[in-house]
Amino acid sequence: MVLAFSVAAVYDNLDNYDGDVTGDTYLGSGGEEFDAGDQYGVTFEYTMEQLRLALKYERYDSGNTDYLPDENRYALGARYGYGLGDIYGAYQYVDVGGEDIGDTVEGGTSTIGDNLDSRNEVVLGATYNISPAMYTFIEGAWYDREEDENDGIAVGAVYSF
Repeated sequence: MVLAFSVAAVYDNLDNYDGDVTGDTYLGSGGEEFDAGDQYGVTFEYTMEQLRLALKYERYDSGNTDYLPDENRYALGARYGYGLGDIYGAYQYVDVGGEDIGDTVEGGTSTIGDNLDSRNEVVLGATYNISPAMYTFIEGAWYDREEDENDGIAVGAVYSF
Protein backbone atom coordinates (compact mmCIF):
# COMPACT_ATOMS: atom_id res chain seq x y z
CA MET A 1 0.00 0.00 0.00
CA VAL A 2 1.40 3.37 -1.06
CA LEU A 3 0.63 6.32 1.23
CA ALA A 4 1.82 9.88 0.76
CA PHE A 5 1.14 13.21 2.44
CA SER A 6 2.15 16.61 1.12
CA VAL A 7 1.71 20.26 2.06
CA ALA A 8 2.03 23.17 -0.34
CA ALA A 9 1.93 26.86 0.56
CA VAL A 10 2.00 29.96 -1.62
CA TYR A 11 2.15 33.73 -1.19
CA ASP A 12 1.83 36.42 -3.87
CA ASN A 13 2.04 40.15 -3.12
CA LEU A 14 0.24 40.84 -6.45
CA ASP A 15 2.59 43.78 -7.16
CA ASN A 16 2.31 43.11 -10.88
CA TYR A 17 -1.30 44.40 -10.65
CA ASP A 18 -0.48 47.54 -8.61
CA GLY A 19 -0.17 50.94 -10.26
CA ASP A 20 -1.92 54.08 -11.39
CA VAL A 21 -5.42 53.86 -12.78
CA THR A 22 -5.77 56.06 -15.85
CA GLY A 23 -9.44 55.46 -16.66
CA ASP A 24 -12.52 56.17 -14.62
CA THR A 25 -14.45 52.95 -15.25
CA TYR A 26 -13.69 51.32 -11.90
CA LEU A 27 -12.17 53.76 -9.42
CA GLY A 28 -13.84 57.10 -10.09
CA SER A 29 -11.96 60.02 -11.62
CA GLY A 30 -8.85 58.11 -12.69
CA GLY A 31 -5.25 58.90 -11.86
CA GLU A 32 -5.64 57.08 -8.55
CA GLU A 33 -3.17 54.58 -7.11
CA PHE A 34 -4.40 50.97 -7.10
CA ASP A 35 -3.13 48.38 -4.62
CA ALA A 36 -4.16 44.85 -5.59
CA GLY A 37 -3.46 43.46 -2.11
CA ASP A 38 -2.01 40.08 -1.16
CA GLN A 39 -3.02 36.47 -1.80
CA TYR A 40 -1.86 33.34 0.02
CA GLY A 41 -2.96 29.80 0.67
CA VAL A 42 -2.12 26.32 1.85
CA THR A 43 -3.10 22.88 0.55
CA PHE A 44 -2.87 19.53 2.32
CA GLU A 45 -2.94 16.43 0.15
CA TYR A 46 -3.16 12.78 1.14
CA THR A 47 -2.74 9.93 -1.34
CA MET A 48 -3.60 6.30 -0.70
CA GLU A 49 -3.19 3.96 -3.68
CA GLN A 50 -5.50 5.35 -6.41
CA LEU A 51 -7.32 7.84 -4.15
CA ARG A 52 -6.11 11.40 -3.64
CA LEU A 53 -7.79 13.77 -1.14
CA ALA A 54 -6.98 17.47 -0.83
CA LEU A 55 -7.99 20.26 1.55
CA LYS A 56 -7.32 23.93 0.73
CA TYR A 57 -7.51 27.33 2.43
CA GLU A 58 -6.89 30.45 0.34
CA ARG A 59 -7.06 34.11 1.38
CA TYR A 60 -7.20 37.29 -0.69
CA ASP A 61 -6.52 40.48 1.29
CA SER A 62 -7.73 43.27 -0.94
CA GLY A 63 -5.66 46.42 -1.13
CA ASN A 64 -8.81 48.39 -1.93
CA THR A 65 -12.00 46.91 -0.46
CA ASP A 66 -14.13 49.58 -2.18
CA TYR A 67 -13.19 47.99 -5.50
CA LEU A 68 -12.56 44.30 -4.59
CA PRO A 69 -13.67 42.76 -1.28
CA ASP A 70 -11.52 40.45 0.83
CA GLU A 71 -12.18 36.79 0.12
CA ASN A 72 -11.64 33.42 1.82
CA ARG A 73 -11.85 30.13 -0.08
CA TYR A 74 -12.22 26.74 1.61
CA ALA A 75 -12.09 23.65 -0.60
CA LEU A 76 -12.14 19.87 -0.53
CA GLY A 77 -11.22 17.75 -3.55
CA ALA A 78 -10.90 14.08 -4.41
CA ARG A 79 -9.59 12.10 -7.39
CA TYR A 80 -9.82 8.34 -7.90
CA GLY A 81 -7.97 6.40 -10.59
CA TYR A 82 -10.24 3.56 -11.70
CA GLY A 83 -7.73 2.00 -14.09
CA LEU A 84 -8.87 3.39 -17.43
CA GLY A 85 -8.93 7.00 -16.23
CA ASP A 86 -9.93 9.15 -13.27
CA ILE A 87 -13.10 10.31 -11.56
CA TYR A 88 -12.73 13.60 -9.69
CA GLY A 89 -14.67 16.24 -7.86
CA ALA A 90 -14.17 19.35 -5.80
CA TYR A 91 -16.27 21.51 -3.52
CA GLN A 92 -15.32 25.09 -2.64
CA TYR A 93 -16.99 27.67 -0.41
CA VAL A 94 -16.14 31.25 -1.37
CA ASP A 95 -16.61 33.66 1.57
CA VAL A 96 -16.70 37.10 -0.06
CA GLY A 97 -16.04 39.93 2.40
CA GLY A 98 -14.84 37.63 5.19
CA GLU A 99 -12.21 39.16 7.45
CA ASP A 100 -10.09 36.02 7.93
CA ILE A 101 -10.49 32.33 8.75
CA GLY A 102 -11.14 33.21 12.41
CA ASP A 103 -14.01 35.49 11.38
CA THR A 104 -15.69 32.63 9.54
CA VAL A 105 -15.11 30.11 12.35
CA GLU A 106 -16.15 32.45 15.21
CA GLY A 107 -19.20 33.68 13.33
CA GLY A 108 -20.60 30.16 13.24
CA THR A 109 -23.02 29.02 10.59
CA SER A 110 -25.43 31.92 11.21
CA THR A 111 -23.18 34.38 9.32
CA ILE A 112 -21.87 32.04 6.63
CA GLY A 113 -23.34 33.10 3.32
CA ASP A 114 -24.74 36.43 4.57
CA ASN A 115 -22.95 38.24 1.77
CA LEU A 116 -24.91 37.76 -1.45
CA ASP A 117 -21.66 37.23 -3.38
CA SER A 118 -20.57 34.33 -1.14
CA ARG A 119 -21.20 31.05 -2.88
CA ASN A 120 -20.68 27.30 -3.15
CA GLU A 121 -18.82 25.90 -6.14
CA VAL A 122 -18.80 22.27 -7.33
CA VAL A 123 -16.84 20.61 -10.13
CA LEU A 124 -17.28 16.95 -11.15
CA GLY A 125 -15.49 15.16 -13.94
CA ALA A 126 -14.16 11.96 -15.43
CA THR A 127 -11.39 11.00 -17.83
CA TYR A 128 -10.95 7.95 -20.04
CA ASN A 129 -7.49 7.00 -21.28
CA ILE A 130 -7.39 6.11 -24.98
CA SER A 131 -3.61 5.62 -25.00
CA PRO A 132 -0.67 6.62 -22.76
CA ALA A 133 -0.56 9.97 -24.60
CA MET A 134 -4.29 10.63 -25.13
CA TYR A 135 -7.42 10.83 -23.01
CA THR A 136 -10.97 12.15 -23.24
CA PHE A 137 -12.83 13.99 -20.51
CA ILE A 138 -16.20 15.31 -19.42
CA GLU A 139 -16.52 17.92 -16.70
CA GLY A 140 -19.39 19.86 -15.15
CA ALA A 141 -19.12 23.02 -13.04
CA TRP A 142 -21.76 24.71 -10.89
CA TYR A 143 -20.85 28.06 -9.31
CA ASP A 144 -24.01 28.97 -7.34
CA ARG A 145 -24.32 32.37 -9.02
CA GLU A 146 -27.32 34.33 -10.14
CA GLU A 147 -28.89 32.99 -13.35
CA ASP A 148 -26.34 30.13 -13.34
CA GLU A 149 -23.57 32.46 -14.53
CA ASN A 150 -20.49 30.51 -15.73
CA ASP A 151 -22.05 27.09 -15.03
CA GLY A 152 -21.29 24.61 -17.74
CA ILE A 153 -20.26 21.26 -19.09
CA ALA A 154 -17.13 20.57 -21.11
CA VAL A 155 -16.12 17.57 -23.16
CA GLY A 156 -12.88 17.12 -24.99
CA ALA A 157 -9.78 15.17 -25.80
CA VAL A 158 -6.16 15.80 -24.84
CA TYR A 159 -3.14 14.57 -26.72
CA SER A 160 0.16 15.06 -24.90
CA PHE A 161 3.35 15.06 -26.91
